[in-house]
Amino acid sequence: MKASLKLSVHVGSMELERVQSVEERGEWLKQVSAAVEKKSSLSRTATKHSFKFYDVSEKAPREYICPVSLELMRDPVLLVETGQVYDRSSIEGWFKAGKSTCPVSGAKVKQMRLSPIFPLRSAIQAYAKEQGIELDMADTTSDVEDTLIAESPLSGTLFEGVSMYDVRGLIQLIGAEDVEQQITALRLLADMSRFGDVCQRSKINRMVSRDKIINIMKRSDVDKLKVHSARLLMHLPGKYFDLGQQIKLLKYNDLMLSEEVLLRLWEYAYRHRTKMFELAALLDKHGKDELVASCKRIADPTENTDYPEEVRAYSTFLLACAAFKRSTRNVLVNQEITPLLVNQLHATANIGFRFCLMKALQYLSEDKEGRLQVLRAGGVRIFVTHLPPRNKTIHYTTRVYLDWFAWVTVAETAVKALYFLAFEDQGRSEMRTTATMKALRIMVGHNSFPDNSRSRYLLPLLARLSTVPS
Repeated sequence: MKASLKLSVHVGSMELERVQSVEERGEWLKQVSAAVEKKSSLSRTATKHSFKFYDVSEKAPREYICPVSLELMRDPVLLVETGQVYDRSSIEGWFKAGKSTCPVSGAKVKQMRLSPIFPLRSAIQAYAKEQGIELDMADTTSDVEDTLIAESPLSGTLFEGVSMYDVRGLIQLIGAEDVEQQITALRLLADMSRFGDVCQRSKINRMVSRDKIINIMKRSDVDKLKVHSARLLMHLPGKYFDLGQQIKLLKYNDLMLSEEVLLRLWEYAYRHRTKMFELAALLDKHGKDELVASCKRIADPTENTDYPEEVRAYSTFLLACAAFKRSTRNVLVNQEITPLLVNQLHATANIGFRFCLMKALQYLSEDKEGRLQVLRAGGVRIFVTHLPPRNKTIHYTTRVYLDWFAWVTVAETAVKALYFLAFEDQGRSEMRTTATMKALRIMVGHNSFPDNSRSRYLLPLLARLSTVPS
């Protein structure tokens, strides 16, 4: 039997209203996408020019309206990568139509990850009931139940008497005898603590017993209980986890927990060389072999497709920090992490991240085995592109030449790495065929380059490359 679909989209004076069969859904979605793109281009000036976006009830709060369908949301979800909220059916239809951007922000979305917002869903249902608006919840209810079943063995019947967005009820379920109830309650509370509104987070902070969650973390032998307890603790006020304890959480290999931990480590050490050494020491202290293997599993796109690109970058950053200490550096060589670092260096346009990656590869190049891995991964070519005037991504104007980080640190690190790579015949041969000497001579004559690095690395490297090969 053919199902009917109806959509009304109002964009200023433009209205798109169609009724189509399921078989014609593809063409329908294309027209919807065109209307949404038109609306998105006007959204920033909508208030200024009094464009009117409305639902069946014009008095509905703006946060209850899906920016795609412009109707009351039945199942509000968070598009995790951009932080925008949509109705589940609308955003899923958007991506099924072949779109790869966030409809509101226009940002490129690398992985569609949706997180249900139960408190908002409850508020919309209460509002609709108060206004006498009938919401067809048939489709969205099944979607939500399917999501819960896919992510947790807990079925809806086990929530009898407890709403999935009832903070007090979920906190009571933490102490339930049924492990699956505990897991789901902790997971939902952790999600609310991270993505919920201010009121919801405040209620969780006030009502959750830290000691109770910590006790579950310490005594439970169920990994999922520990994972979601840790996630909840990470978003509560106070600092239960120090850096070392956060790094140890990576051993659970849980996608959401790893993402949250890696983001915090990135924010802590990014552009701080001393803190990068600190992370290397913590990796060494808390099980470097297992932790490096966990980070490699996240960073390597050939091993899984679950992690977004930015999370892979955070994991690669931690691996690069590991190269700052010799004992952890050896683990990187043994597990052949070097190609991941070189590939990330080739791909990133972030100057601070480049410095960390280049410094890691420089340290790896100081030992023969690491040096050979860097050469096999194409390290010479990558380092040469970070020297003026070969670097095509940094315009070496007077301003940049005087920028300590862009000019001195990145270029100086590249020279040091090339100095060690030139110990090998392959390295010298590649440098002679990539116009490296021209770039090095420019750096010799520039007074911003540090004198100690000029005498210790730059001039000896030029002399070594100037020697006629036998």
